[in-house]
Amino acid sequence: MMGQGRFCDWRAWADGRGLLSLAFGGMLLLALTGPAWAAQVFEQPPGGGNDAFPSFLDDQSADDFLLSADAAVTQVRWWGSYLINPGDPNDPGVDDLFHVRFFNDAGGVPATDPSAEFMQPALNVSRTATALQDAQGGTVFQFDATLPSPVDLEGGTPLHLSIVNFFDATDAEWFWLLSDPTTGNNAFRFGDGNTWTSDSSGDLAFALATAENPPTAVSEPSIFGIFAAGLLLLVGTQRSRLRGGVSERVC
Repeated sequence: MMGQGRFCDWRAWADGRGLLSLAFGGMLLLALTGPAWAAQVFEQPPGGGNDAFPSFLDDQSADDFLLSADAAVTQVRWWGSYLINPGDPNDPGVDDLFHVRFFNDAGGVPATDPSAEFMQPALNVSRTATALQDAQGGTVFQFDATLPSPVDLEGGTPLHLSIVNFFDATDAEWFWLLSDPTTGNNAFRFGDGNTWTSDSSGDLAFALATAENPPTAVSEPSIFGIFAAGLLLLVGTQRSRLRGGVSERVC
């Protein structure tokens, strides 16, 4: 008889079982996907096989960016690789200590002092290995940082981002991956307080994001809220990364 199949019995939906299944299915999907990356406002994506430039301790890198509109940035994503990988059991005691800094523009290079700075451990940074490799065959990692407070950035104005790993290890080195080695400039300097030098070797890989509805937006919905919504549904409707550690940048 028609209408008696497992997927055709309208009575199962009429008594709420089908809608309840949808509600729990939605809960499961959100639980598996986790919090979403916020509204992206700028990106220079990573490129597999690209070179990666040193940005650790006094050997610091930065790159410029231009937003199309004003934004309160809450998240930063970047890509890079290591000479010594923190977490490697062969090198215990090596831990990341990233500093994320924003700079105003000073004639095409970053100003000497940052306009905003965040650092671990107050800066929450996660790290994920990707399938990409840099020019030397090193694993490229994706880093995601949630800023302790939003940074208000002006659209249409050249700005700069610097990411430096200050990990306390004499043999550890971190390298910021290039996005596009054929166009764009980045900048480098040797130590805090020194002026920056422009470098035409390409753009570095990073992205910026902002909460969609600041400041009340949350990073992920609560499980209780999802469940309540489901119940309501039932009742209503070159300078490069050389292994020898020698940089081609000239002081």
